[in-house]
Amino acid sequence: MKTSLRYGALICAFFSFFTWRAAVLAKTFGVALCVGGFFILLPSAFPQGSLTPPPGPPAPTMKTLTQIDTHIASAGEKRIDVLTLAGDTSNQFIIDNPGSYYLSANINGVGGKHGVSIRANGVTVDLNGFSIIGPGGGANAGISVPNAQGSLAVRNGTVRNYSSGIDAGLANDSQFDHLRLNNNSFVGLAIGDRSLVTDCVVNQGFTGVHVTSGADGCIVRDCVVDSNSGYGINDEGIGSLITNCIARGNLWGIRGAGARVTIVGCNAIGNDEVGIYLGAGGAY
Repeated sequence: MKTSLRYGALICAFFSFFTWRAAVLAKTFGVALCVGGFFILLPSAFPQGSLTPPPGPPAPTMKTLTQIDTHIASAGEKRIDVLTLAGDTSNQFIIDNPGSYYLSANINGVGGKHGVSIRANGVTVDLNGFSIIGPGGGANAGISVPNAQGSLAVRNGTVRNYSSGIDAGLANDSQFDHLRLNNNSFVGLAIGDRSLVTDCVVNQGFTGVHVTSGADGCIVRDCVVDSNSGYGINDEGIGSLITNCIARGNLWGIRGAGARVTIVGCNAIGNDEVGIYLGAGGAY
């Protein structure tokens, strides 16, 4: 009986102490301590502002598209319009400095000239949905890379009616994406070492995409090559990967003639002579 009373007294003292501590915390911080040892936040711990809305209808807080366009116009376009560049006797426009370039309108080709010549490393050209349109015939390119430039990117538009759509066989570490290359009589797109080609449609030439002889480590992915009188894709490189492409209605669909070419997940449909060809050391 005495033991029970002793324990009862200790429990009362214990709860009395924590009740006092809870009162101090509640007064100081707006919290109380429950029996289980958890803090319970009281309303005073969360000061509230007025819940009465301001008078009048809600006002818009975002900028309109017109305001955004005005801001961009006042800030100025940071890229360079290709159509403002100078050319020479062999090229309509020459890019000879690194940077970001774009088209503000179509380029209509002139006989005997390349459309755009890229002569610097680190150049990005956004066709911006516009076209580079050749005059037909001749031996010129819509976009020419005459030297071993690197880190180039060309995207988002059309190049057509030249001998070569984009002649970048000497370029390295470059990227070409979301392009439509058609009616280029010799080749739609020629690429060099470690180039990446994605989401392009190349048709109605002799060769759609050409991985040049000895070009190392190129990737051609998610492209459609059709109605080319020679090859849809002609890969003469080393260690290339061709994946998820469709080749249809060409003479040869996909020709993997280089060393260690890998072809994965491609479809060859209705090509006149060969659907997919893979040389020695290649892999499907």
